[in-house]
Amino acid sequence: MLRKEISQLQKKEVEIKKVAARERAALGYISGNGNEKSNLDSLVKAIARVSVTSQPEDTKVNKAKQRRDKKAQQEAEREQRIQAEQSDIISDRVIKNEKLENKFQASWLDCL
Repeated sequence: MLRKEISQLQKKEVEIKKVAARERAALGYISGNGNEKSNLDSLVKAIARVSVTSQPEDTKVNKAKQRRDKKAQQEAEREQRIQAEQSDIISDRVIKNEKLENKFQASWLDCL
């Protein structure tokens, strides 16, 4: 039983290494029998290429976009304030109802 589990783990390890090698190759990582420093350098260059290419071409935000963003942020803040006020109102109402219920129960028990 133990040997079977070990062989399954070894197969999974080989699979994982193959997938990792494919991913590194897709990033442009050169895996060779060279020294460790060149492998690290090529990995850093591959990651740099990915991060550079993933950035949008036009990073300048125009004024209209800034206004829309500002308005959206203000609207979100307004919604948060409204939600907070509503939760305060609800909690105040719940407290008031609990007090009334306690008074009602006390007066009802006094009648018995």
